[in-house]
Amino acid sequence: MLENTFELKQNDHTIFGWIKKPDKSVCRKVPLAVFMHGVTLDKDSMPLMELTGHLVPSDIAVLSFDFYGHGQTGGVWDNMSVSKWIEDS
Repeated sequence: MLENTFELKQNDHTIFGWIKKPDKSVCRKVPLAVFMHGVTLDKDSMPLMELTGHLVPSDIAVLSFDFYGHGQTGGVWDNMSVSKWIEDS
């Protein structure tokens, strides 16, 4: 499995995420699943990691990131809103 992390500057915070790909995806295209976590989760939460563990060996790449106020991504929990999450998407 190949893994890359990324950071994207978004207004007043930085979005942190990762993409995990099958080893052989270097030589060919593979489908991509994008995981967007729920309110109390983050990009590294157990349900998303478990699904990633099934998809990547099945030749499906997975991209996940933390929304505003979650995980590594900046932002104050009390200031989060649906509009901030839409901006992050």
